[in-house]
Amino acid sequence: MSSLWEHIVFNKLEVDETLNSIIVPITIEYVNSFTIQNGMSLGSIAICAALLNVQHDKFWESVFNKLDNQNIYKYLTLRQTVDLLSALVEQGTYINHPLIAKLSGVVAQQKSYYQAFPEILSIIHKTNKILQ
Repeated sequence: MSSLWEHIVFNKLEVDETLNSIIVPITIEYVNSFTIQNGMSLGSIAICAALLNVQHDKFWESVFNKLDNQNIYKYLTLRQTVDLLSALVEQGTYINHPLIAKLSGVVAQQKSYYQAFPEILSIIHKTNKILQ
């Protein structure tokens, strides 16, 4: 399922009502069944949906339930953590969601890891400016 979302984003496909009427409802069903083993796929879907500026409350409720309430955010890669934080902050709709603080905490905790990756550090700095 995540490869479908990645395909849409990376190929810059035009998004129309099909996304909300077909793809999002199917994705919700998948997301509701996800466990920690699907953490990276869930992270990818959330990143792509934020980049596409998906405005679908039930979709985000399902995603946030898994990532935040069920703590699946802890099973994202460190790069996904930064990308998800950045995408959600740039989208702006859920900037006050508790998951933002949790993702920011992970980034702060792993500061020494990110020092080795200048391109990731620039994303972190850009995101922090928006958050302030």
